[in-house]
This record gives sequence, C-alpha cells and structure tokens, in this order.
Amino acid sequence: MSSYKQYQQSNDALIEIKLLKALSEGANHISKERAFANKLMSSPPEQIDQRRAQLLDYRTQVNQSLNTTIQLLRSNDNKEIADYLITKAQPNLNLARLSVDRYAQTQPEQKSFQQYDRAVKQMFNAWDYYREALKMKIINSDQQDDELFRNMILILLVSDLRDQSGRVASNIIASISYQQQIPEENRARSLQTQYQALYLWKMIDTLQTQYPRTAEYNYLYHQVKIQFLDQGIGLVSGLIQESDRKQPYSLTATQLTEHLVKKFSAIIELQSYLVKETLDEAIRQQAEAKQKFITTVILSLLSLLVSVLTLHYIERYILSPLIQAREEVLHLFDPRTPLRQKPKSKRVHGEFVELFDSIARLRDVLVEKDKLELKLRKIAHTDTLSGVANRKALNAYLGARTAPWSDLCLIILDIDFFKQINDQHGHIAGDHVIQAVARQLMAHES
Repeated sequence: MSSYKQYQQSNDALIEIKLLKALSEGANHISKERAFANKLMSSPPEQIDQRRAQLLDYRTQVNQSLNTTIQLLRSNDNKEIADYLITKAQPNLNLARLSVDRYAQTQPEQKSFQQYDRAVKQMFNAWDYYREALKMKIINSDQQDDELFRNMILILLVSDLRDQSGRVASNIIASISYQQQIPEENRARSLQTQYQALYLWKMIDTLQTQYPRTAEYNYLYHQVKIQFLDQGIGLVSGLIQESDRKQPYSLTATQLTEHLVKKFSAIIELQSYLVKETLDEAIRQQAEAKQKFITTVILSLLSLLVSVLTLHYIERYILSPLIQAREEVLHLFDPRTPLRQKPKSKRVHGEFVELFDSIARLRDVLVEKDKLELKLRKIAHTDTLSGVANRKALNAYLGARTAPWSDLCLIILDIDFFKQINDQHGHIAGDHVIQAVARQLMAHES
C-alpha cells in the first residue's frame, strides 16, 4: 500500500506538471497576442489587412490552446479552474479583442490615443484573469516533492516575467504610435513594470540559487539578463528619456514591438527549459515509483506463494501425519474410534516413517495380546475334560446379561449307569463318555 501510494502521488505530480505546462503556455499565447494586436493598431492603413490576417490566425491558435487546456483540466478533475477559464478568462479576452478590433476598424482620422491605450489595458486585463487560473493551479497543488514544487513556482514567476516584460513596452506604445509625449500615468506604469520585472528576476535568481544549476540554465539565465534586462529595458528607458526631452522617437511602435519580441525569446526559452526539466523529473519519479510498486507487488506475491506452499507443506507432511498418528493411537486403545485417514499414508515420510512403524509394531503386539487374552479367557471359562463352559463362564454370562430373567432356563442332566462304566471299564472310558455327551449337547445348541 505504501509503494502504491508513492506511485499514485508521482502520477498525480506528473499530471499537475502537465496541467501547469498547458496553463503556462496559454498565458504565453495571450501575452504574445498583444504583440500582434500592437502591430495591427500601430500599422499604417496599407498594412492593416495583412496585420489583421496575422492576428486572426494567431487568435485561432490561442483559442485552440485554451480549449485543449480546458478539456485537459476537466478530464483531470480540475473542473473549478476549467470553469473559471470559461466564465472569467475567455469573456475578458473576448472583450479585449473586441476593443482591439474596434480600434483597428476605426477610420484613421477618428482614432485616438485614449482608444488605443484603452485597448492595450484591456489586453493586460485579459492576461491578468488568465494568470489567476495559473495561480489557482499552484495554490491547489498538493505536491509533496519540494524540488518539483519549487520548479512549479519558478514556472509561474517566469510566466509573470514574460508578461511584465511585454508590458514595459505596451504601456508607452500608444504614445509612440501617435508620436506624442508619454503621459505621466503611462510613464509611471512603464517604470513600475520595469521595477516589477527586475524584482521578479531577483526572486527567480534567489529561488534558483538554492539548487544546482545546469550549463543550459546558466546560458539561458545570462541571455535573459543581457537581451531583456539590459538591452530590452534599456531600449524602453531610452524612449522614455526621448519623451522627457521632447525629442522625436528613434523607433516606431511597430519597430519597438518587433525589437522586444526578439528580446522576449530568451525568457520563453528559459520558461520552456524549466517546464521541460520539471516534466522530465516528474516522469523520472513516476517511472521509479512504478518500478518500485511493480517490484513490491511481485515480492508480495512471491511471499504469499511461499507462505501458501509452506502452509501446504506443513499440513501435508507434518500436521496430517501427526493427526493420523493420533487417530491410530486412539484407535489402538479404543477400536470404536473411527479412522478418518488411511494408515500409513503416502504423505508419511522422513521421521514419521519411524513413528508409524512403531505404531504398527504396537498394533501387532496389541493384537497378539488380545489373542492371548482370548485364549486365556477361553481356558478359564472352559471345562478341560468336556470342553463346555464351566461355572466361571456362567457367572460371566450372568454378570453381563441385560435381558429379563424370564427367558432363562436351567437344564440338569445325569448320565445313567455312569458309575458302572467307571467300575467296569475304568475312568478313562468314563471320561470318553462324558466327552461324547458334551459333544452331543454342543451339536444341538440353538
């Protein structure tokens, strides 16, 4: 039961990692959709149709990913999170998309900075709702393995870092698109997002330093630091400084999006690496637990088989012969005791052979004893001359009699002229006469 419980826990852990992987990929898809939306909203009229087609194609991929994730959650008893995605995350994503589409469909002369910035904020809001599902999955996790749980937290933090890195530029993209000075609110949001991204990176670094780092992780770690923290945030900071100095922006909104999308690839690769490592570790632990469970089951079955064979051996070759010997001994002393087993069974062997040989010899001695007793009893109860029962036999018969005395009769015989036979022919002839009379009496006994 213990090994099965460990196997079940490892299997549950593997399912949790797969669900977390699906959720984190969905979060990345929604965050990346902002890049396609920003390109559409910042494109000149001649590129609108091309950008819209790219956005719609990507939305199809996002929808497929969300539907797959919802089905996966439902099939693995995560109905609460699946329902949340359906009732909260998807509706807010659709509202954000509607806002983006309305802006893109608005005539150029009627578009405004406020409308653009509102669409960006709604895309932020859509990701925030989806991120809540990701957080719910980790909070509801009953993961027992510390390393796997640590990796789950890392995946969440890197997913947050991926989104915050996108917001660094999205908070100022409307101003750059309209080539106007960044409002104080947007400037503050962008700076706050930068600080949040740096804080998340410190948390990831602190959490990861407790465990050994692989060469691949170190490479990705430095790529994120160089490409995003140094170059990406530096690029946005430069644009903010240009706004503060009221200088023309060195990049268009579309160029800014394309530049940062390249910088974000390192974060995506780091997250993919963490997900893969966590998934591989969960698979390894499940395989070990499964092997242990199978081995335990086999050993348990072998132990059970040995126990059954041992009990069978004891019953067949020890208990059964002992019971048989007991019954035979009791039968020797009381022949009325039934024998449930045949004497000298084939199951008897080893030391029990001597036991049953001794019982057999004892049986022969008792049989001879019975014969001798019968012979002695016959001698004691029989007249030596005539061969008929004597007075002792009569007394024994009367003592053992249970029938009523009314059916008992006594006959007294006298041999006529017996004295003359003795006197004329001798006592030997007289003895022959007595024996002849006795034989006649016994011949007519009824």
